[in-house]
Amino acid sequence: MRTAARHAGTIWDMPSVSCDIQFAAQVGCQEVKSTESLLGSVFNTARHLVLTAVLPGTLLLGCVAAIVASCGFTAAPSLSILGGRVADLSNRDLGLAALAGTIVGVLLRPVQFPFTQFLEGYWGSGRFGVSAAAVLRRRAVLRMARLGKQAQVVKPWVELPEVADAVRVFDPFRLLELKLESIAVFESHESPRSTGGWERRVESEEANRLLSRLPVKPTRIMPTRLGNALRAGEDAAGAPYELEIVHLSGHLHAVAPAEHVAGVEGPRTQLDVSVTLCAVFLIVAAVSVCAYYDNGVWMATTLFAFLLAWVSYQGAVSAAFDYTAALGVLIDLNRFRLYDALRIRPPEDMSDEVRRVAPVVTLVVGRRTTADGLKYEARAPS
Repeated sequence: MRTAARHAGTIWDMPSVSCDIQFAAQVGCQEVKSTESLLGSVFNTARHLVLTAVLPGTLLLGCVAAIVASCGFTAAPSLSILGGRVADLSNRDLGLAALAGTIVGVLLRPVQFPFTQFLEGYWGSGRFGVSAAAVLRRRAVLRMARLGKQAQVVKPWVELPEVADAVRVFDPFRLLELKLESIAVFESHESPRSTGGWERRVESEEANRLLSRLPVKPTRIMPTRLGNALRAGEDAAGAPYELEIVHLSGHLHAVAPAEHVAGVEGPRTQLDVSVTLCAVFLIVAAVSVCAYYDNGVWMATTLFAFLLAWVSYQGAVSAAFDYTAALGVLIDLNRFRLYDALRIRPPEDMSDEVRRVAPVVTLVVGRRTTADGLKYEARAPS
């Protein structure tokens, strides 16, 4: 009986033991996930710091030290002198140089954001900055208008006025004739200045590609390529929902899953690295000018530094498109998480989202103003 009772009691207690095991397993999984998330965050932060501060700082210090070691400031520069001094470096010297480069990189961090804004075209309210920005903006708008005309050179056959007339009188044979004529025109090898041809189609497609790298509204045009790349991508990211991604980026990062945020951090790091390298090579070019201004052969190092700065700038422009595209994906996949976190009633369809939700989110989150009549969604206590 005691054995039966003991077995019965054990069987009776099995559900509670199983629940305890399941609960412990869930807690353990949550702790593992939180630990992995913490380690991933620490790794990403360290990686970002190394790529945007330590390596550029070490590169800057190494280039300036090489210019000084070549006797650029004191005598005629010499490769033999530079090679001898490099060969005499010990492991201790290299370690101290790496530490000094890290310190230089950390000191450069505060000027990274202002320099990025400078490359975007924010040049202050001074007379020279305003005048230069106005001239370059005007040139960009004129280029935008010229590209717009080139993009409209080739129209699809359904947009021809003859097609509208044929549809109006319901003439299917005329429609087929117009379509065949359009195909024949595109397959011909006429010059771009003639009535058609593949050359004109290529010209139109290339103009549309270049227009996609500019903001849609002329009032949003910036004086630099980097500024236009960021503006065009930022405007396109939230355009379907009329959300301003510039103001919502921080909130979306707070509610988005780690894998979604990682998709944005990669292009962002690439953008920061490219901008920092551009600044580093410009500083190296300036130091090189001061050291080799009276030596024509060694002035080639200045041209090479300027070339590397230009390449870094082009890399920043490409990274800007990738970054804003990633922001578009972030807002596509996580805007409903943002609505839920703000306790705003989810939209029923896209028109409801554009008409009701987007203005509220833009006012409250983006511009930090009050939205009259905003009703929060009631939730059951958890």
